[in-house]
Amino acid sequence: MLFGDSGTVIRGGFSESYINDEFIRSPDNALQNQGLSVTPINFGLTSSIDNAPPIPVPAFVSPPLTFSSINALAPGANVAFLIDPNMQLPRVEQYNFGIQREIGFKSVLEIRYVGNRSHELIRTVDLNQVDIRNNGFLPDYIRARSNLLLTGNPACTPLQNAGCQTLTVFPQLANGGSLNTAAVRNLLLNGSVADLARRYVTLGQTGSVQILPNPNMGILDLLGNLGESNYNALQVELRRRFSGGLLLQANYTFQKTLDNISPGNPGVNSEDQTRVAAFLDNQNQHLDYGRADFDQTHVFNLNAVYDLPFGKGKSFLNDRSGAVDRLVGGWQLGGILRINTGTPLTIVDPRGTLNRVGRSANQTAVTDLTNAQISDLVGIFNQNGIVYYINPSVINSDGRGAAAFGQPAFPGEVFFDNGPGQFGTLARSTINGPMFTELDMSLTKSIRINERMRFQIRADAFNVLNHTNFLTGILTPGLNLNGTSNTIFNVNSPTFGQITSANTIAGSGLNRVIQVAGRFEF
Repeated sequence: MLFGDSGTVIRGGFSESYINDEFIRSPDNALQNQGLSVTPINFGLTSSIDNAPPIPVPAFVSPPLTFSSINALAPGANVAFLIDPNMQLPRVEQYNFGIQREIGFKSVLEIRYVGNRSHELIRTVDLNQVDIRNNGFLPDYIRARSNLLLTGNPACTPLQNAGCQTLTVFPQLANGGSLNTAAVRNLLLNGSVADLARRYVTLGQTGSVQILPNPNMGILDLLGNLGESNYNALQVELRRRFSGGLLLQANYTFQKTLDNISPGNPGVNSEDQTRVAAFLDNQNQHLDYGRADFDQTHVFNLNAVYDLPFGKGKSFLNDRSGAVDRLVGGWQLGGILRINTGTPLTIVDPRGTLNRVGRSANQTAVTDLTNAQISDLVGIFNQNGIVYYINPSVINSDGRGAAAFGQPAFPGEVFFDNGPGQFGTLARSTINGPMFTELDMSLTKSIRINERMRFQIRADAFNVLNHTNFLTGILTPGLNLNGTSNTIFNVNSPTFGQITSANTIAGSGLNRVIQVAGRFEF
């Protein structure tokens, strides 16, 4: 209460919460470590004991086993999961401040600031990120690619052609890097330098070149307090208590959630508590920080209940007989309206140009446009029976958002592939998905039979306007349901910018649904 003014109230609060679930579940990833799990290899042993089938004796390797001996069985595929011994329960700080004011008409208006933050969320880092920078692999890759484009031979020398460049790293790989095989040539042409480096690891052809920081391991995940998030919101709420036959509540939220451990990160989904997600680049961990994949900038909700003013005790037709009152009285109208911006989208080039492709799902593309200019391109466009969420003028005739790496730009191209060793110029999650709108309404009729008995008939209409809500993001906006992955803006996809799905509940498609029910109360 403010200075004795009974109509104004100021509230504020602060709390620290500790998240338990992920702290307990995330170490389960360590169960994949060698020696902590058993895979049965003999099935169907159902014969009688006097006629038992032969059981092969497994090969015995005297302990201790080394990481290198295990890795030799499948180079690059050996996985070790480490847990930071100093890992703590994730802590979230929450704070809010608000002012509430009575405004008459049985109503109050409240304005609040709400926020929270954490710098101790759980996630992983792959300590064995593919290295293309410190061993000379990247510049030698560029030389080999240049040679390939010039002469068709990646390993050509200046003695063979004055424009050729001498390779210094590939000759140290097994078989000279097998530069003339189709798979290697394709990886040279498309700019996927990290994927080529990873290929040599998995084939055991690294020779004397150290491509992984720990050559005795494949993936080396460390679990710790490496995640962070930050939420800030302005909330405005209007509430009218039930009076004069009307109940109303409306609220609006303007918000932003920033984090580096969203569901859209590689290896993580909206229901996963194991929090396995590697950074795009360990040397530039800030690249993963941006708007959360579930962030919604604007959210508006309205719900209301209104008793129609007819019948006994109401403003109209209130002096009619009991039979007429049973017909015109007891009607109630209700509604729920939700409008919000869609979950954010990222224009991505998920090729292995800096890190291997399995770590590059959120790697952004290259552009000279500002965020404002990109926003001007975004919207619903219908062309030749295809629905786009970006102006088709920036899409190639083959449906791609960018010409293949190394190919000439097409007319109108504004997004481009990354070059070898590069990552995108765009930030993560800068585009709001399509607006979500849904109006649900109900009409209820109560018929009083006597003092102890009443019959009620009710009609509910979900999505009464039969409005189509397009689905493009990680989550289904407003429904907390899993949606599609963020592939709509993959510049290398032949369906770049195309919308092919609508919000669904159990496959219903969220078309208008009307249901009628009756209830007898006594």
